[in-house]
Amino acid sequence: MFRVFGVLCVMTMGQVDCTTHYRTDMNVFDSREKCEAVTQHIMEDTLKQFKELGIVYESFEVGCEKITTEEYKQWKIDKMNSTDDEI
Repeated sequence: MFRVFGVLCVMTMGQVDCTTHYRTDMNVFDSREKCEAVTQHIMEDTLKQFKELGIVYESFEVGCEKITTEEYKQWKIDKMNSTDDEI
């Protein structure tokens, strides 16, 4: 399985601070190719939202990473217990 992730880098107190974010829809894909097929749309949509909200950033990258069934289960648990913003 593969999931989409984003790495957002912003300037904080004179230093670049990068954080990793995951999709709120919890979608996974059975191949890297299927996952990568959606990343361009996600990147465009996210950058449009950044612009509309006036979010200033140094860099933003979207990609796909392999995830095991156990990692997926833990991701669901973590999501239920998290209040962090996600992409």
